[in-house]
Amino acid sequence: MISLLFELKFCFNNPKIALLEIEGCYSIKSINIFQLFIQIIICFITKSSQSNLIPPILMLLSKLTLIYKQIHNYDFNSWYNLQIANFVISYILVLIANQFWNDLVLIHILLLSLLKCLRLQKLQIESFKNNFQNINFFQYWRFQNREFKSNFKDYSLFIEKISGNNFSKYEDYLIKEGQFEDRFLIINQIYQFSKIQQYLYLININKEKLNWLQQAKLEANLMNTLQSSKKITNSSLCVRLFVKTLDLEQQYYQILINLIDLKSQFYNSLIKEQAIYQYLQIFRNRFNKIIQALQKFKDLFEKEYDLDLGKMKNFKSFDFISTNIITLFSYIFYGNYFKSKELEKKQNELSAQEKIMNVKLQRNEAFLISTSAIRDTNKIINPKNKRLIKILEQEQEPKYITDILPQFQKIVYKNFVNEYLQGGIGLKQPYSLYFLKNNYLMECDLFINSELSKDDIELQNFLILKNQPNHFLLFDIEGKILGISEDIYIYLIQKSENPFTKVLQIQEFIKYGMIQYYLPEIYKHIQDLAEQISSVSSQQILNIQSRWDFPINHKKCLNSTLNLINQSEEHTHKSIKKKQFYPQSWKKQQSQIVDENISIQNVLIKIMQKQLTQQIQNLVVPSSRMKSIEFEGTLEFIRFQCKEVDVSYFLLRFKQIEDYQQDKSQKIFEQTLFYKQLNIDELEYEGLQLEYELIERQIKKKTLNNPLKYNIIILFFMIITTTLALIISYTLNQQQKIYYQNLVNFLAIPQALTYHIGAAFILMWNQYCIQNKLYQTSPYLEQRREDKIIELFKFWNQNHEEYTKNISIKCEELGYNNLNLIYFENNIKNQFEIDYYSFYAIIRESMVRQFKNTNFNYSNTFDPGILQTNGLVRQNMLQIYKFHNYVLDEIIELTQQSFYQFQNKTFLVCLYSSIIILLFLVMFIIINCSLLKKQARLIRLLQYLNLKIIYDQIETLAAQKEILQKFLLIQNIQKTNPLTSQQNEKVPLIQSKLNPLSKIDNYDEKYHLLLILSLIIGVELIFFIFGSQFIAELNNNQYENSLILAMKYLNLKSRLDSTIIIGEVIKTEHLMKNNTNIELINQTEHILFFFNNIDDITNLSNNINDQLITVSSYNSSFQQKLIDVFNDDLCLHYQSLLNFCNIDNIKNQYYENENYLTLIDKGIYGIVQDLNKLAKQDYNYEFVNLRYQYNQSHSDYFLTLPIHNHLFQQYFIEIETSIYLSFLDIFSETQTLSEKLSNQILIYLITSSIVFFFLTSFIAGFWIHKQYKRCNQLKLIATLFPPALIKQNSFYKLLNSKLKQIQ
Repeated sequence: MISLLFELKFCFNNPKIALLEIEGCYSIKSINIFQLFIQIIICFITKSSQSNLIPPILMLLSKLTLIYKQIHNYDFNSWYNLQIANFVISYILVLIANQFWNDLVLIHILLLSLLKCLRLQKLQIESFKNNFQNINFFQYWRFQNREFKSNFKDYSLFIEKISGNNFSKYEDYLIKEGQFEDRFLIINQIYQFSKIQQYLYLININKEKLNWLQQAKLEANLMNTLQSSKKITNSSLCVRLFVKTLDLEQQYYQILINLIDLKSQFYNSLIKEQAIYQYLQIFRNRFNKIIQALQKFKDLFEKEYDLDLGKMKNFKSFDFISTNIITLFSYIFYGNYFKSKELEKKQNELSAQEKIMNVKLQRNEAFLISTSAIRDTNKIINPKNKRLIKILEQEQEPKYITDILPQFQKIVYKNFVNEYLQGGIGLKQPYSLYFLKNNYLMECDLFINSELSKDDIELQNFLILKNQPNHFLLFDIEGKILGISEDIYIYLIQKSENPFTKVLQIQEFIKYGMIQYYLPEIYKHIQDLAEQISSVSSQQILNIQSRWDFPINHKKCLNSTLNLINQSEEHTHKSIKKKQFYPQSWKKQQSQIVDENISIQNVLIKIMQKQLTQQIQNLVVPSSRMKSIEFEGTLEFIRFQCKEVDVSYFLLRFKQIEDYQQDKSQKIFEQTLFYKQLNIDELEYEGLQLEYELIERQIKKKTLNNPLKYNIIILFFMIITTTLALIISYTLNQQQKIYYQNLVNFLAIPQALTYHIGAAFILMWNQYCIQNKLYQTSPYLEQRREDKIIELFKFWNQNHEEYTKNISIKCEELGYNNLNLIYFENNIKNQFEIDYYSFYAIIRESMVRQFKNTNFNYSNTFDPGILQTNGLVRQNMLQIYKFHNYVLDEIIELTQQSFYQFQNKTFLVCLYSSIIILLFLVMFIIINCSLLKKQARLIRLLQYLNLKIIYDQIETLAAQKEILQKFLLIQNIQKTNPLTSQQNEKVPLIQSKLNPLSKIDNYDEKYHLLLILSLIIGVELIFFIFGSQFIAELNNNQYENSLILAMKYLNLKSRLDSTIIIGEVIKTEHLMKNNTNIELINQTEHILFFFNNIDDITNLSNNINDQLITVSSYNSSFQQKLIDVFNDDLCLHYQSLLNFCNIDNIKNQYYENENYLTLIDKGIYGIVQDLNKLAKQDYNYEFVNLRYQYNQSHSDYFLTLPIHNHLFQQYFIEIETSIYLSFLDIFSETQTLSEKLSNQILIYLITSSIVFFFLTSFIAGFWIHKQYKRCNQLKLIATLFPPALIKQNSFYKLLNSKLKQIQ
């Protein structure tokens, strides 16, 4: 059993060992199933067999099978499984052979050695077969395993040789075309430390061919690669920092200028001469705008910058631009001059490399271009790059980075990107790159950094211009000029006296120019460079002294360029060794050219080809040497070996040029130590450092003040009050619904008792009449009557007890505790008082005894004792019906009264809740009025500003703006945001002799918004409270109508049941032969009861019929069904219950006069009308004389009437059931309406609670948030006071106290 448990664990808990992954599903290995099967067999054999050898032999067989299957398996820990199996076999062998236990070790070692030999032999065969012409995955995987290599040391050289030749090819094959699992495994193993390559290979796997499990595995690895790549793709030059800095630099300079404009406009508005009302109105608007704008300025800077540390957020390093922006903000916004001095020290803490980079950024010699590497290759994804536009001097920004690269550099750049993606961060940077600026070349260093996203790689191309001045020219191996720097080209053409050359456009020069036209000594320089590179020194750069000479026939030379290049291509691979001929002007170079087939770095230099040199020498007409430009420089050969094509060119640098004066002055304004250029009067700030620090600390401190806390508490209690009111309203409705439900359930009890007592009585009365031969019934009807009696008496055994208890309890509630039970003993009438429960129990006992003593197959077993005039049931039957009618009427009236009582109760709940909410609302208004007064007192402090202070502030701000505008790369930029000032020009000063600021003392906050919001909150909460009552009343009308209709239906049916029973008795009781004590019956009471019931059911049916037509509670289809049932043929809806609706289903014999279709063809209403008509016609004698009619001929006539056969004999057999089902339909729909009402109130409760919670929270939250923001914004008023006011101790204390009141 233990072994079996281990085997089960092995099968199901070790998926790496026992399970194979097949197309996303898992299946157990067949060997493990076999092992499990053997274990089960052993368990049964051990239990049933007497032999002790069978289990060990079976175990031995299973383990040998395991060894046979596992000996060739080298994955996971199969060797461990073999060792376990080997030990089990050793143990079994010792057990079977009865060997000594000390032999177990020897046997185990022997078998283990044998297994190892077989395993290594098989491994050797599998590993070294096929001579490695086509290695397989098993061989590849084995040779990557260190343990395998250690086991085959003799083959190490062979393995290395094979690995070098085939492994890389096999890896490439697996990565590109292998199965997903092999491909996935290889990619993750080889590129586990090269996340970019790993990402590229993973993203190129075609997901459409993978199953869902493989797709999930691939997605998980892609996400893991993205996460891990973020930790290793950071550049050593903090490229991310410079990316962010360059992106925000100009935007925040413009924001600072807008801030200055905003302050200037506000100060200027303070000194305008206006009427007090107009002045305060304009002041209120301007002040609100400025504090809101100041808060937005502050939030913008705090979002991106760490103002305390003086650097960008989320970066550890500092940069000059960010530090300077923060310095300017601290001074312009807070007026904190001391912060500027602190941040100055931060710049000195940078490393030398970071300082160089920052200087490049400040001089506008560095810019960043972000591009896509996969989704849209080379597309620029950081638009509005102002530095790029500034450097390129273009109005329109390029869409692709290759748009700014010359043709020969596009291939080089593509190669750089591929190398980076293949090599990742381990690749040496920077790259040397050339880009176009107005068709001139600019040289830069390129740093590439990457960010991986879910579907793309974003490349950050950080370009840094080479140190200026930088004069150079590039030409290819044929001499074709590829590009030239701007300054040297302009200088060279200006030195030329050739009119054509002076106006030569750079485009034409690059398109047709060849270096041979301008440098006669170029052949010698190239030859010297080739010899220098091939020498031992391997120096790549050649220092030269040469001269630049524009040919006299410059235009002709340019026009001949294309023809020369084409001819050169035709003779590229030809070697001409004839003696060279040179014109007289070039003879000096002839002796120095040795070989026209010069190669540098295995690249043939076509410039040296004889045919090309001869053609150029014949073409060029050089100018005089006096007109040549002497220069010193360097010549360098550069070659890039790219996958598509090799790119080779020469780089000629001009260093010392004749008569060229280099302008080394910086055109870009130095941005270090900005605050020193703001003309700050340091004496003005003397001794104010602590004050400014405290003011800044108060402004930055954001806490909820006490009034706002009280607001939250009050609103919380208002919401709680409203929620409780809604819950109470819902609870009351639920309780009322349950109460009505119980009433209807109870009303069914007297109706049910009336029906079951009456139906049993009348069906047995029919039997009594048949015995007295008053009429005859068909076998069909007799069988149906007997079946119905049996069905009725099941009620007496099952439900009567419970019904009796319920109606007895209700009787006590209605004040009816006892009634008189009438019985006869020796024809003497007796009465005694008895409770209702006992009364119904006695009736039940009599009915059950009668049923048990009767065999309906034998008429002589029927005892009509309880039906006779002196019978217990007959004497008390009328009393039962009267009581039931009374209970039904009383309950219906009680129900109608409870509707009004319930409405009053819910109204009081709503009223009390509304009063509590109004009290909270008053508290809310009082607290917020106090807060608004404190805010107004703080604002009035602005009156302490005098005209001189304001004039000084406006002038200072204007000077600051003028200096800041120098920092913009593109002047007069207006950012599209709400903080942009309407003007950037200098704000004019408005002189005034009086001090208009004194009018601010009359300023006060407005309370309109507070009152409006408070009114909205109060009305909204009260509305929601009364809304529940409105919803309840709206739906209660429908529910109440349906409920009353259901109750009236019950009342109608109960009275109809008792009326039919009493009507039959009145006409037949005196005809019974053995029922001569007719005087024992109060005939008058029975007749009056009959006719009163006739009137009641007529009125009820009319009322119900009218209500069915006018009621709006039900849907149209159900309402139409009820109308049909009440007024149309009952067969339309109850065909399955009424057998005569489908006569073919009647199997027994029946009489035609028993077919009641004429009775039910007008529905329930028709039955009532027929009964009413019958009462008026055939019960007229009884109505007039209030006694039975003993006329035998009339009795015979009455008993032969169709309505007697249909109604009095068959009503309780089939027709009554359809009427009761109609009630059940109404009752079911009433319950549906009840549930609908409950659900609507619950939905209203939930939705209104959510709505009023969010609406109230939104309105109150809006006010609290507005006041919270307002208080924090008002603290910014301190930034509007200059040092001159802060120095005044009394003013500072006053300002400090007012700030504390609102925080």
